[in-house]
Amino acid sequence: MDCSLRTLMDGCHSRAELKQRMLPRSRVVEFSKIKSEEECQRQITNNMRFMRLALKEHGIPIEIRFHNSRNNEVSWKYPEFGSNWKKCSKVPQLLQLLSIVNERLKLKKTSTTVRDIYYGNVELFGNQSTVEQLLQRLESMFQVEKQFFNIVSTQKGLLFAGPKLSIEGQIFHQECQLVPYMNKEEVPISIGAGESCAKVVVLEKDAIFQQLIQCKNLVQNWIVITGKGYPDLLTRQLLHHMGQKLPQEVEFLIYTDSDPYGIDIVTKYMSHATLRNVQCSRIKHKGVLLSQLIARNRPGTHQMLVLLPLSLRDSTFAMNLIRRMMCQDTQIEEKTKRSLRDELQKQLFFQRKGEMNVVNNGDLEQYFSEEALRNTT
Repeated sequence: MDCSLRTLMDGCHSRAELKQRMLPRSRVVEFSKIKSEEECQRQITNNMRFMRLALKEHGIPIEIRFHNSRNNEVSWKYPEFGSNWKKCSKVPQLLQLLSIVNERLKLKKTSTTVRDIYYGNVELFGNQSTVEQLLQRLESMFQVEKQFFNIVSTQKGLLFAGPKLSIEGQIFHQECQLVPYMNKEEVPISIGAGESCAKVVVLEKDAIFQQLIQCKNLVQNWIVITGKGYPDLLTRQLLHHMGQKLPQEVEFLIYTDSDPYGIDIVTKYMSHATLRNVQCSRIKHKGVLLSQLIARNRPGTHQMLVLLPLSLRDSTFAMNLIRRMMCQDTQIEEKTKRSLRDELQKQLFFQRKGEMNVVNNGDLEQYFSEEALRNTT
């Protein structure tokens, strides 16, 4: 029955209630947990058809409901009305990604990467991180992992193995290679017969990684890994499986710049908010520390600039990181938390930071040789 604005206003006791009464009713579409690829295809196909009919044939708005990673119900409406109009792009992005996922599942193709999806429609997605975030939504929506959709992240991390290393039958030995794709929950990892691995060394920077692997005598029984800055999930997943499969006497050590972002990178390897198969509890932060930069740069013929001032942005990031580490429920041990917090507090107290490249006046081989000797004594 039609009614006037005056009738609506008389029947509503608040502005919010009036606004809610004036919104058109939406067709509700629900996505839920699936158990197989066939069920996923069926759910996507049926819901996409339902939404197309509602929008194109009947002109009725839609409301998409699903659960997030914390199992809370999320509701996205399209089109949005009133003050929420800026959120409209989320639903077309989600529908485009669902269409791609459905196609990959039907064709059984595994070659699609997040980067391929982004460049397939740059105007719609805006940036690659949007695709990553939407994929995480789909993972929680269907309660599966990204590999289920036959979509993989672009390989980023690098791996060098001094001893012969086997990962799912692929051999890594004495050369730099990309971190491999791992498609199974249980990944077989082993060291070659008659060989031994003393430690797994994780580095923040690609430049440090490339210099270190040239020191053949030093790294002959080491596995060296870099995530090239903030690590991708594939690199973190590899560290997790190595932590489970390699013998307990193998040390897991990480070295980053002495700045708040380096400490944050350390925490990324150690824990994850939702995924347990991408965190490595065995890894230990060994440097580079402010004290090491000062102590190991001795006066000589070639004295490099060691410490740089912290910017306001650096200081704010450091304080927020301390607060996050102390307040959030992470998998990081309390002793390690205190150690990382102390290093951040030293950086804040002195208002200084330093890069790993300048330790020992740039002599990285000497630095790691002394570190190896110190760790064995």
